[in-house]
Amino acid sequence: MRIAELGRFAVASVLNVMKSVLLVAERATPIHQSVNRALMLARYLRLPLDILLCDAALANAPRPEQTPPHALEEARQYVEALRASVSALDVVIAIHAAFDRPPHELVAHHARTEGAALIVKSSNLRRTAQEIRVDWQLSRSVPAPLLLTQGQPWHPRARFAAAIDVKDQHRTQRPRAAASMASLRIACGADLDLLYAQPPMLQLGEGAKRPAPRRLLQLAKELSIGSKQIQILSGEATEVLPAFAAAQEYDVVAVEQCRDGSFPGYLHSLSARLLQSFQGDVLVVNTGHAALSEVHADAHA
Repeated sequence: MRIAELGRFAVASVLNVMKSVLLVAERATPIHQSVNRALMLARYLRLPLDILLCDAALANAPRPEQTPPHALEEARQYVEALRASVSALDVVIAIHAAFDRPPHELVAHHARTEGAALIVKSSNLRRTAQEIRVDWQLSRSVPAPLLLTQGQPWHPRARFAAAIDVKDQHRTQRPRAAASMASLRIACGADLDLLYAQPPMLQLGEGAKRPAPRRLLQLAKELSIGSKQIQILSGEATEVLPAFAAAQEYDVVAVEQCRDGSFPGYLHSLSARLLQSFQGDVLVVNTGHAALSEVHADAHA
């Protein structure tokens, strides 16, 4: 590491054995909104809050020894100020900093080591291409659901939605976006809608006789939500779901990671379109890793 381990800033060492909410902090991004969101979720989930400072400028230096001393000192001062500004008597908080690898690698490593149940980060979509690329890399590499927040206040009773793809008739596993959001809904006491976009060419048959509505009804039953919470839209998901989410003013929409893992694919993905079209948060769930429901259950076992 380019900065010695910042253990003196840690409030507790129990995070080594417990699951946690991991907040990714960047000096270039106003952090108070994401801190508030992460603190709130740590309370709801009854988990410690782990704050990890990453600095893309320091991480991208050619060699550690070429990093200017004043840059390291500024980072140290930032961490100290951050720790002094964050306090919550009911949440265990720890602060860490790391700059020896690209941010997405640091976050992924820390999340695995500390057992993060949920990762919270301010969205970079409206910023530079390099900063957007960090979010894309995180969505592909982190081992837990990634909440990209835009800082919009939630409703008093939070309104959640999960974008569901049920076109694959051979898929037997419950959609991870739905599983993660269902767990978060219970913890937060929120409402949850299931969103399904059906291309017009697939709209054949009537009512629940069609495979997609039938599987949606089954999924709603498994998640203990009513059939009225199923929203079936006509059109391609990337075109109709963002506008619908904005109109419904959801607080969080969960989506599964785009199957096209390329950077251009991410820019045209449902998660990116959502962040462009409404002010709420987007929960990106990597289909290759555990859903929030699974890691949260492990944390309380």
